[in-house]
Amino acid sequence: SILPYLKQQIVAKHKERKLEAQNAFNFGKPLMTYILLALNLLIFSYIEWQGNSTSVLTLIEFGAKYNPGIMEGEWWRIVTSMFLHIGLLHLFMNMLALFYLGTAVERIYGTIRFTGIYFLAGIFGGMASFMLNPHVAAGASGAIFGLFGALLYFGVRNRKLFFRTMGWNLLFVIGLNIAFGVMVPQVDNGAHMGGLVGGFIASIIFSLPKKKSLMAQSFAVVAYVVILAIMINLGLQSVFNDQQTLSQVQETQELNKNGEYDEVISITTQALNKPGTYEAALRFNRSYAYIQVGEKEKAKKDLETVVENEPEMAEAYYNLAILYQQNGKKEKAAEFAKTAAELKPDNDDFQELSNELNQ
Repeated sequence: SILPYLKQQIVAKHKERKLEAQNAFNFGKPLMTYILLALNLLIFSYIEWQGNSTSVLTLIEFGAKYNPGIMEGEWWRIVTSMFLHIGLLHLFMNMLALFYLGTAVERIYGTIRFTGIYFLAGIFGGMASFMLNPHVAAGASGAIFGLFGALLYFGVRNRKLFFRTMGWNLLFVIGLNIAFGVMVPQVDNGAHMGGLVGGFIASIIFSLPKKKSLMAQSFAVVAYVVILAIMINLGLQSVFNDQQTLSQVQETQELNKNGEYDEVISITTQALNKPGTYEAALRFNRSYAYIQVGEKEKAKKDLETVVENEPEMAEAYYNLAILYQQNGKKEKAAEFAKTAAELKPDNDDFQELSNELNQ
C-alpha cells in the first residue's frame, strides 16, 4: 500500500529536518558569550567603583570612543569602547541582547568564529561611529548588531531553515531597532549600522562550519579592509569631527567642577575656533574658568557674548552682575542681576543679589 510508504517518507523527512536544525544550531557551546558577559559586568562595576559611568570625563579616561583622542592616534579606543556602558540601563539592555544573540550565534558558528565576528563587527561599528558621530560614545551595541549580521548571513546560506525557525522574527527585530535608532537622536546609528554590515562581512570571512568558500572569503577580507580604510579616511576628514560638540560642553563642565581650569580654557578655545551650535555653553564654561584663574576681563567678554547670543541664560547675567559689582559698577550690576532674577524667579541667589543691588 502507498499510505504506509508516504507515512514513512513524511516521518523520515521530519527527522531529516530535525537533524538539520540540530546540526546547524548546536555546532558550538556559548563559552565566549559568557566570558564577554562577565567582562562587561566586571568592567562596569570597576568603573562605578572608581567614578561614575555616566560621567563624560570618566568614560574618556577609561577608553570611550572620543574622536579628538582618536584623531591624535588613540585608535585603541575603538576596541576599549566596546566594553564600556553609560549607566545601568544601557548595560542591562546590551547584556540582555548579548545573552540571547550571543548564545544563538556561538552555537551556530562555534567559539572561534563567533569571537572573530564579534570583534570585527565591533571595530567596524566603532569606525562608522568615528566617521558619523562626533560625540563621546561607548557600548557593545556595534558588536551586538554584528551578531544580527551573522544571523542574516546564516539566513542567506540556509534560507529554508532560517525562515522555518527565526527568519521573520529576526527581520522584525532588526527593523524595529533601525526604526528606533532613526527616531531617537541619542542612538549611535553609525555604530549600529556599521556593526550590522561588519558582522555580515565578518561572517563571510569566517564562514559557516563545513561551508567554506575560499573565493567568497577572500573577497570579504578585501571588502572589509577597503571599507574600513575608507571609513578611517572619511572620519579623519569628516565635517562632524571639525565642529563643536555636546561632549565638549559636558567635559568642560566636569573639568570646572574638578578645578582643572587651564584645561577648560584650552578645550573651549580650540572648540570655539570650529563651527557649531554650542558657542554660548562653551563660552559660559570658559568664562567660569577665566574667573577662577583671575582673568576677569576675559570672563566678562565671554559672558557679554553669551547674553547677546543666548538672552535666556540667567546664569550668565548673574555672573556678569557679580563681576560688575566687584568693579564698582553698581548700576550695570543691578541691571544684570534684575534680568537674572526675572528669568529665574525661583532662584533664591538671583533674587537676593537683585534685591541687594536694586535697593
